[in-house]
Amino acid sequence: MSTLLEDLSAVDPNLDRTNVKTGPDSFNRDWEDLEGIEEWTDFSYENLIEMLGDVLAQPYQQHEIDPPAPVRCSTCYIINEPTVTAILLTWNHTIVDCALKLASKASTTMPAMSWTLGNYSALCGETVLPDWAGIHSDMAGLAPCSRIPGDNQSQHDTRRSKRDKFHKPLRQVMHYAKLFNTRYACVISDKELVCFRRTLSEFEGVPLAAGRPARVSQPSPTPSRRHDWLLHKPTTPSPRTDSSTPFRVMILPAQAQQRDEQR
Repeated sequence: MSTLLEDLSAVDPNLDRTNVKTGPDSFNRDWEDLEGIEEWTDFSYENLIEMLGDVLAQPYQQHEIDPPAPVRCSTCYIINEPTVTAILLTWNHTIVDCALKLASKASTTMPAMSWTLGNYSALCGETVLPDWAGIHSDMAGLAPCSRIPGDNQSQHDTRRSKRDKFHKPLRQVMHYAKLFNTRYACVISDKELVCFRRTLSEFEGVPLAAGRPARVSQPSPTPSRRHDWLLHKPTTPSPRTDSSTPFRVMILPAQAQQRDEQR
């Protein structure tokens, strides 16, 4: 038997990045500029365990968990964004989507969610869709919304020493988040998952959280002792457990953007 936490902590395949190629980023000048980026302090490993510890610690029989198939050597070569998609679909997607399915069944408040390709989400009039989507898995046909739109980038393009290169995919997923009326988005590379939340003051429309039932209690600053054994990061190192700190994104107001463009 194994738990969801153990399954999610599986070691990722070793990837060969020696032949990564650079290419032009998707970019649209109509995408909102960013006023700033702040650390998203309450999105932490400890708080996630406090909220989901019971679900993550629940044991499952081996036949209930869908293990990913062995990864072919050719799939481990990262060259560009499509090759990042290939390894994510082959390995990470199988693990994460299975965990979402089992977690939603074990939880009384978590809706049935699926991590899937962005083309399974629908946006009227939009021809360009995000690479990834977090959708309600019990819906028939194309999902009318995505809780968490995501964009692929090769690690060469997301290194923060190249600030401009990093801001382009960030502005792109923030654009998708606005279109889907959600505050949340992510950028996924072959090395890290970076999660973002738009500031509430810049959020357009009614937050999705408004439709969810209120929690009985909020996570305490210090996680409860009954989950102490989970608070230590898995002994088996995994790129997922040392991912970059999530960010809170501030969108530059439209008036300020116009002033910048006129300069």
